[in-house]
Amino acid sequence: MKKLLFVLMLAVMGNALAGTAVQKNRNTSMNMVSASEKSKIENAFQKEMKDIKEMIENETLAEVKKNTFSNNADLLFNKDYKISDLNKKKILEKFFEGCSDIYLKNMKLRFAVKEIKYIDKKNVEVVYDLKMKDFDKALDGIEKKFEENIRINVLKKLGYKNENEIEALMLKNGNESEKIRIYDIMVDEILNIMRKALENVNLETVVSANEKAVLTERNGQWELSYFK
Repeated sequence: MKKLLFVLMLAVMGNALAGTAVQKNRNTSMNMVSASEKSKIENAFQKEMKDIKEMIENETLAEVKKNTFSNNADLLFNKDYKISDLNKKKILEKFFEGCSDIYLKNMKLRFAVKEIKYIDKKNVEVVYDLKMKDFDKALDGIEKKFEENIRINVLKKLGYKNENEIEALMLKNGNESEKIRIYDIMVDEILNIMRKALENVNLETVVSANEKAVLTERNGQWELSYFK
């Protein structure tokens, strides 16, 4: 998942939302906002960012899907395995749907406000970090866990004595239903390990730091004007 994607999507959404540009008066002092007004502005900011959050999540899933089909096909299927393209597609789709569900439930994307300052009486600058769960830390060592589980859980569920028996089956033509059964169980095991790994980590990573947005007060309500 490319971190740059998050920044690009913010810029795209910012351009789409941009109304009348508010020019910053560089001679205006950047006065600190009172605690009560800061709370009101931050609540408005978080409300305005909900659609952007959803857009980023959807674009991230599109990237996950792209990577699932372009990168994981070679990893999941040995080029010598005798499995039809249709069944390969079904297995990849199952893998993608599972990954999508896990990612959405565990991404925990949020906009962490760091500072709010007045530009002038009607406009404020909000400085924030874009954060999410640290997937790299959460999934560190997941390959080793899967290798360990394959020798215990997967083989036991499949009813095979060792991996060589599975390998021999995959290299022969026919018996597609058994091959699908094997892959279904393997994919379930991968997704289960991923799910547990992501659910059990609370560490965050900063996707993009010190982003800036300008909110404008209109009729007593704060509204997002543009991103800086």
